[in-house]
Parts: sequence; C-alpha cells; structure tokens
Amino acid sequence: MIINYRKKDIILPDFLIIGAAKSGTSSLNYWLDSYDEIFMPDPKEPNFFSFENFQQTYQEKLELHKATNLHNFNFNEYQQLFKEKENKIIGDASTGYIRYPDNVISNIEEYYGDHAKNLKLICLLRNPVDKIYSHYLMFVKWGVESREFRETIIPKYKTHNNIIEQQIDYLAPGFYYEDLKKYKEYFGSNLKVYLFDDLIKNKEEVLRDVLNHIGLKTEKLPNNINQVFNEGGIPKNNFAKMLIAYRGKERKLKNFLKSVLPSALTENIKKKVDNLNSTLTYKPKIDKTSKMYLQELYKNDIIKTSKLIDRDLSSWLS
Repeated sequence: MIINYRKKDIILPDFLIIGAAKSGTSSLNYWLDSYDEIFMPDPKEPNFFSFENFQQTYQEKLELHKATNLHNFNFNEYQQLFKEKENKIIGDASTGYIRYPDNVISNIEEYYGDHAKNLKLICLLRNPVDKIYSHYLMFVKWGVESREFRETIIPKYKTHNNIIEQQIDYLAPGFYYEDLKKYKEYFGSNLKVYLFDDLIKNKEEVLRDVLNHIGLKTEKLPNNINQVFNEGGIPKNNFAKMLIAYRGKERKLKNFLKSVLPSALTENIKKKVDNLNSTLTYKPKIDKTSKMYLQELYKNDIIKTSKLIDRDLSSWLS
C-alpha cells in the first residue's frame, strides 16, 4: 500500500506473515508469490519491523544478525524491495515478527500511521513439540548440531554447543500465547491464524482463505501447490551432507541465475533442487523422553493459546 510518511509517498506491504518458523511459512510464501497479482520480496524474511529501532547498540545488532543469519535491512533498503510494485498486493513473510510484538507493532505505528490497523496479518502455528524438533533437525542438517535432541532441551541430559547456543534458544519459540495475544488485541479480525495441521489436511482451502483475507479474488490455484518448500530432515549420508552444506552457500549463484535466465526456468531449477533435498534426507522420530518433557513444558501455553484462537489444540498434548 502507498503510505504518506513524513510528507513523502512510500510503498509498504499490504500484509505480513508473522510466523511461526517451521510451520509452513515458506510454502505459503512461494505459493502466494506465484500469483502475478502478488509480490513477495526476495530474500524472504526481511525482518525489518523486528529490528528497526531495536533497543540494542549497533554492534550488538550486528552480532545478532551474524549469529542468526537474519537479514538486516534499514528503512531505505526495505523500501527498495517494493520499488515500482505499487500495483501489486505486497507481502512480507518474516517469521521473526511473532517473537517481537512490542517492537513490530511500534514500528508499524511509526511507518503506517493512521493506516496501521489496515494491515493484514497471517500467522501459522504448529504443535510446538514438532516445531522445536524440526528446528533441531535443521541444525543437524546444516552440520552445526551433533548432540542428541534430549541433550539440547532437558536439563539433566544437557550438554553444550556454543555455536548453536549463540544462535538460538530452542525452547522459547514454542511459547505462543503472550506474543500472539498482543497481536490479536491490536489487529483484531485483521489477524488470521491457521494451523500447520490445516495446511497438511487441506492446503487449497487455507490458501483460498488467505487470498480472500489479503483481497485477491481468484479461484486459480498455483502450479506449485503440491510442492513442499524448505522441508525438514537430516542427511542420509556424507554425500548428502556435502550437497546440503553447499546449498546454504548458494545465494550468489541463485541471484546470478535469476538475472540471466527466464523466471520459468529458474523456478523449474528450484523445484528440482528442492526435490533433491527430499531425496537426500530422512526424518527420524522424536524420542519419547523428549516428547513427554516438551508436552509438559508447553501444556499451559497450549491451553491458553487454544482459548485465544478458539481452536481445539488437544491433539498437541497427546
């Protein structure tokens, strides 16, 4: 949408996908981006509203972004993502937004002004036990986590991995209630919450509802609707581990290919790479001890979140 900010017209997103990570946000992002009427920036997850005016020193902010591999856009850089896209429905899928409601809402008020509450929000939630385990598998896949899962979360089994512990708190992102409550109180019906389970059972229905929420009237479904993006899992062997490690360094190559090849061809290449990722990985089941520990840890938060979004989440505790 076009916003008049300090007597200057600027282009900002019409909707935000605020999270949660490992809950289907990448798939939703790329499904939406396949529509000509919608624009989703690349790179995904600008995280602008999380860290703009964040109460840290500049050096602390740089260290945070270096450790977490987050993008760090200033205001001018963020605007450039949407240059000449004023005729599109613009989105921003930054899963970190759900973790920083106070800063995100404050920044939205600053830049959107009177239009702040016109912004549409979308949130995907996943059983926190599965979400946390998926995060763990991602770090194993990247080759930076070698501990058993229970050694990362249960105090009596705990061992330390300084590289990981500087990057992420495995457990904190599984608590939804307090952060989501702030968004719901501020945005009301402009916040739509979906479950990862909904995507698994009926992604077409979820996508149609999302499209209606952001104002795109269409019955067309994207060609990539059955493609899973950013799928979890760990390498099956050392060869798979080598290829997956390379994928984490491929952005420069990807950007080069996008600049010289037709978009349909680069999309086909991406699909083949993602299919290769599925072939090279497998998903071991979570151990019973860790599952029971996490279910008890998140029990009260799950019950409160269930009431907040008016959805039955009892399956998350079984």
